[in-house]
Amino acid sequence: MPFSVLMSIYHATSSSELHSCLKSLCAQQLPATQIVLVRDGPVRPEVERCIDNFTSELPFEHIFFSENRGLGPALHDGLIACDYDIVARVDSDDCSLPERFSLQTAFLSENPQISAVG
Repeated sequence: MPFSVLMSIYHATSSSELHSCLKSLCAQQLPATQIVLVRDGPVRPEVERCIDNFTSELPFEHIFFSENRGLGPALHDGLIACDYDIVARVDSDDCSLPERFSLQTAFLSENPQISAVG
């Protein structure tokens, strides 16, 4: 089942937390088909280097905004860029267990009346 991951980063994003997050996305039993990464304004060079280190491993779709507009508007525009009906929201400091996406997508498939999983 194809799905998108939606994540927003901004000037205060920690490169070490982002590294852990992206590493956990690489380790998923069911990998994301698309990762929409919204830069809500400029980010620090070490954050850009961190992202660059995962470019060959993760299917990034990049969205850039010249100034920070806030999480809500950043996620709104990122959601529009998602190609799939299922979207997993991930914060840049989240470390997802390897079975996260496989469990969540299976649950949604088995329960079509459900539209959100926490």
